[in-house]
Amino acid sequence: MGAKLRGAIGALAALSGFVVIPCAGGFAFGALYLQSAKLPVVQNILGGVSAVAAGLLIATGVRLLMPHLGRPVAVLFAALAFAGIVFTELPLLVVLLGLAPLSIAVAAVQTGRVR
Repeated sequence: MGAKLRGAIGALAALSGFVVIPCAGGFAFGALYLQSAKLPVVQNILGGVSAVAAGLLIATGVRLLMPHLGRPVAVLFAALAFAGIVFTELPLLVVLLGLAPLSIAVAAVQTGRVR
C-alpha cells in the first residue's frame, strides 16, 4: 500500500508500521515481563492473553478455510495442521514449515503446473 501511494518512502513507512512498531512493543512487554514474571496478577493476565491469541488464530484459520470448503485437499491440509498443533503439540512454525511445501506441491500437481 505504501509503495502504491508514496513510493519507497511510503513502503518504508508501511513496513515500519507493520513490523518495527509491533516488534518494539513486543520487546517492551517482554522486558516488563522479565521484571515481574513471578507476580500472580501478571501470570493471570498472560494466561488470558494467550487464550485470546489462540481464539483469534482459530477464527482466522476458519475464515481462511471457508472459501475452500469445496476442495477436499484444502480441508485435509487444514485438518493436518490442526492435528499437528493440537494432538502432537508441535509448534506452529514447525507445522507450517512442514505442511506448506507439501501443500504447494500437491496444488501444483492438481493444476498440472509441475514441469
